[in-house]
Amino acid sequence: MAHLSGNRYLDAFLKLLLLSALIHGAVAVTYAIVFKDTAVLNYFHILDLDLLFPQIIQITGGDMGSLAVWIIGYAVVFFLFTR
Repeated sequence: MAHLSGNRYLDAFLKLLLLSALIHGAVAVTYAIVFKDTAVLNYFHILDLDLLFPQIIQITGGDMGSLAVWIIGYAVVFFLFTR
């Protein structure tokens, strides 16, 4: 597996973080399918922003706003941190 950093301890931590995020995503998608509740896939909910701003999930267009933020975040990471 490729190294994410030059520091062995930081590399292990980053890989654990990535693995945890993948497991979290799989559990959230499974929950959404089993319980037919797509609200758990809202990016603002995943980031727990709804704890600070409870209305962010219920606002009109919240799911589309969530998707837009996710796409913008992906594009930033793609263009700034990949070759």
